[in-house]
Amino acid sequence: DFGDDAFMCDGNTILLTAGTSSEIQYQWQDNSTNPTYLVTTGGWYWVNVSNSCGSDGDSIFITAGTSPEIDLGNDLSFCFGSFAIITVGNNNYQFLWNNGSTDSVITVDSSGIYWVQASNGCGTSSDTVMVTVNPFPVVELGNDTLLCLTDTIKLNVTQQGCTYLWQNNSTNPEFYIVA
Repeated sequence: DFGDDAFMCDGNTILLTAGTSSEIQYQWQDNSTNPTYLVTTGGWYWVNVSNSCGSDGDSIFITAGTSPEIDLGNDLSFCFGSFAIITVGNNNYQFLWNNGSTDSVITVDSSGIYWVQASNGCGTSSDTVMVTVNPFPVVELGNDTLLCLTDTIKLNVTQQGCTYLWQNNSTNPEFYIVA
């Protein structure tokens, strides 16, 4: 009796034992005849044993697993008032996020570094992602101004992460007005 199906990590082995009597004949799935079988990869394994009184057998499925591999993807950037859903994806792992969540998915709506650890019976891995929430642009051109002939005034609305479009189709963050 091999018991319940089993799990092993890649690189590990499991020794199946069908008995120890010299009066028993053993036949494994690969036609080997030893009383033990060394499992090095996942799959179905079975043995038939027999002696002068009869025969019996058992089988077991062994699942081979690897250490978790996770990737949160590229850093994220979105506008204030929006949110992002970050998904790890593999529900065969146990998760722990920096906010204490153990779900495979989190929703974020604020800037920061988010990390997750994924674990299974073979190990633990982690990844991080930087989330940037961009504020709405605020344009302040200042008070109305009277210019004398040949006077120049520079308007500057430079803000990180913004694009610009002035009345003359200029796309620079600065605009010069010449009277």
